[in-house]
Amino acid sequence: MGFYFRKSAGLGPIRLNFSKSGIGVSTGVKGARFVFSPKGTYVHLGRNGLYYRKHISFKGKQDNQEQEYIEVPIPQQIDKNQEIIETVNFDNLTDIDSQEFIEELEKKDKKMSFFNLFFFFGLIILIVFSIYFFIPYDYNIVETKVVVVKNDVVNIRSESNVKSNKVVQVHKGDELRVLNDSIQNEWILVATGNEKGFIYIPLVDLKTKILSNIPITRFSTNKILIYVSSILLLGLWIFGLIKLSQLDKKRKNIELYYDLDDEMNDLYEKFITSFKSFLNVRQVWQIRTSSSGHDKKYHGGASTLVGRDLISERAQHKLPMKYFITNARIPYIGLKNIKLYFLPERLLIKKESKYASIMYKNIRFSSSDSQFIEDGVVPSDSKIIDYTWKYVNKKGGPDKRFSNNRQIPICLYSNYFIESEQGLNEVLQTSKLDGLKKFEDIINSISNLQNGQITQADIDSYNPDDEFNNFINFFTQHNQFKKTDLQLKLYYGFSKTNKLVDLLLKSGVAEEGNDDYYKINHEKLMNIRGELKMYFG
Repeated sequence: MGFYFRKSAGLGPIRLNFSKSGIGVSTGVKGARFVFSPKGTYVHLGRNGLYYRKHISFKGKQDNQEQEYIEVPIPQQIDKNQEIIETVNFDNLTDIDSQEFIEELEKKDKKMSFFNLFFFFGLIILIVFSIYFFIPYDYNIVETKVVVVKNDVVNIRSESNVKSNKVVQVHKGDELRVLNDSIQNEWILVATGNEKGFIYIPLVDLKTKILSNIPITRFSTNKILIYVSSILLLGLWIFGLIKLSQLDKKRKNIELYYDLDDEMNDLYEKFITSFKSFLNVRQVWQIRTSSSGHDKKYHGGASTLVGRDLISERAQHKLPMKYFITNARIPYIGLKNIKLYFLPERLLIKKESKYASIMYKNIRFSSSDSQFIEDGVVPSDSKIIDYTWKYVNKKGGPDKRFSNNRQIPICLYSNYFIESEQGLNEVLQTSKLDGLKKFEDIINSISNLQNGQITQADIDSYNPDDEFNNFINFFTQHNQFKKTDLQLKLYYGFSKTNKLVDLLLKSGVAEEGNDDYYKINHEKLMNIRGELKMYFG
């Protein structure tokens, strides 16, 4: 990608750009401006004060670079009568004006997320931690001895002999808890309910019974240590996630800011408003297939059959990727095969993890109305113009051979065709007549604006000292500045900002302060005005 750092000043919708080769003039929106310079025509896209450029040619003039022509495949056919309607040749869909933009977008989007990596790594640590400290490694077993009666009826005596008093009778299978495992003349002390006494051992089976089996874990023996360790590890994990999220944002973000002049601002407001009205359309479909040559009598007399999918994803604003930063709203339509993001100056297209982009001047956006035999539920905003029968005879009347024959409405829908020479080919259908017409008109207006040219009078009216004056005005009105002030307020690039700050530091105009601020020495600034003017010239 060929980066450069622009030197420019604005005159309403016009911006003049300076270089050693001469003066250029640009128009459009900031961050996506069309520039006419001595070396040719360029399209600029801004990010953090950095701009890249791609040379394109005037119509009728020969470009220095050889133009690559891509043959667009003919639509795939299921049979001789059915045609698939979809975008083809996605890898070559991007126009020459958007190549660098897409390369940068895909480069950032494909970068590994440190946040996700650390998040899943932390989950694994958490699982291992839980297994080690909370899964039992031993058991505290509490046992007791019991006797099980073997005979049908057995007497429990008050003392360990048959002549003593009978306390209670027990029966075969009863389980009695042993109170004293010391054997007295073949008698053993047992308890049953609230009673206790001696039972003759030959009449019972002596067994061991487990009363409780308490698990022993490392947590049960080191609770305070584990609580403290857990809090510390959790805190470090959350802190790491926050820092890695910030790092991911720096590594993966794409910043695209727009600075609109009055004319473009009015057009942009209509751009947003017209799409908002499109969101109120009850039903929108994507037409995927079209076929002819079928037996009309089985399809309400329709001459063409279409396969369509209901579009459920529509939004007034949706970002194409997580770290896409912009001050503009991006209308969105999610189709079955691709996703459409309408930026102020171009269409951004996403297919799975791939991106493509086409300037509006390279898109054909057209529409037509069509009669549609609606066999499903008719949306409330549809216009019904007639009725037909599901099965028709040769004269157009109902075919009486079918007992379930019923009347179905004929609606007037609008079809919208979004196409480009590179292979973009999508057809949308709205239940409301002219449901997307206003948005189509706005897109075509932007297309016409992008194809416009700047007159020589615009160039002649500019004063080349304006940029230096803007610099002096800024520094005389402030006591301190940051590097980002030069990038955002004076539109300087990263490299130019660093070089200028170095010059100001060496000359004593700037002194390093706190929190990335530089202090300004106004007296020394006035002393080196001539040297600075030569730098800008």
